[in-house]
Amino acid sequence: MQKITFWLVLLAAAVFLPLAARAVTVTESVTLVLPSDSSSYTLSPSSFDTLTVNNSTFDFAISGGASVNLSFAGEKTYTTSGGSSFSSAMQITRACNSSASTLTIRVDAGAGSDTVTVTPSGTCSAASSGGGGGSPSVGGSGGGGGSAPSVPAQVAQVSAPSAPAPAVAGFKSFTNDLALGMKGDDVLRLQALLASDKEIYPEGLVTGYFGNLTVQAVRRFQAKYDISQVGRVGPQTRAKLAEIFGEGKTPSAVPTPAMPAATGLTRELGPGSKGDDVTALQEFLAKDKTIYPEGSATGYYGSLTTAAVKRFQAKYGISQVGRVGPATLKQLQELMSGIVVAPTSAPTPAPVPAPAPAPTPTPAPSTSSNELPWFLRLTPAPAPR
Repeated sequence: MQKITFWLVLLAAAVFLPLAARAVTVTESVTLVLPSDSSSYTLSPSSFDTLTVNNSTFDFAISGGASVNLSFAGEKTYTTSGGSSFSSAMQITRACNSSASTLTIRVDAGAGSDTVTVTPSGTCSAASSGGGGGSPSVGGSGGGGGSAPSVPAQVAQVSAPSAPAPAVAGFKSFTNDLALGMKGDDVLRLQALLASDKEIYPEGLVTGYFGNLTVQAVRRFQAKYDISQVGRVGPQTRAKLAEIFGEGKTPSAVPTPAMPAATGLTRELGPGSKGDDVTALQEFLAKDKTIYPEGSATGYYGSLTTAAVKRFQAKYGISQVGRVGPATLKQLQELMSGIVVAPTSAPTPAPVPAPAPAPTPTPAPSTSSNELPWFLRLTPAPAPR
């Protein structure tokens, strides 16, 4: 429903606001990678309708007032095709030197819409400028429309051979955490990086909006590099992104083991708690359908999670209070870190010692005359005479 609503909004904008039809505005530099040769390009502040990152080309859907600024850190030739419907309303400028080669596409306000394909190849020999599209003026600068609304655009990546993620020249580290529902240039950069690995982000949508597809892509990235699969970009994930995509860095063939998956569970949790650690708890409990048959990983500790925790506690002989206290937290950390702990069975009562036999009473002293003291021994009285 959200996607349908989104496209209806774009359709309405195209019908009623033709001068503000650009669907995406890039306000900071974004790195794009071509899977064919792992070459990286910088997309500087631009506005356009959609962008498709293909195996070896970029397809820009643009309309009146749009502008595209693409650069490569070195000598590169740009070939453009398409855009014939613009006639002279589109201007394409190319520049080349030993440190950078740039391409600028501008469309006059009020022009229609069309798609321009950009194919980087080979090396350029000197500073030059040339035209692309339908007989555009060469080297000039066209008029720009008003600023476009900054809303997500669809940017797709076609199938490409799976290869290790390349190091990206000029990589800019992520300084803030990213999570579901966020928008902006940081999300655009994240999606562009993840889209360079088809196994991690097969959909390849670079929209600037952190939606469910991005959550799943981040989880695949975290799984590949042994990070807790919470689906958000926290400190560990930001550090790994810098390690993998940073300049001069290449991913190891075998990922370096990170902290166990239980690192997200560092505090006690109870009804009403929210956060990534709650999501991690729910995902772990959902692996056992007898404990958490519903399997909902919402990040909110509600009644279903409470009931699941009680079943977990019952299985492992912990008091069934329905919250993650010290004993439950320790048990979860041990299990989630791969330390197999057998369920605690009911304690066996300690054997009750048999009662000691009552001591045999000491026999009372015999009263025979032989055992009487001498002074008690009576001499028989003499018989009467």
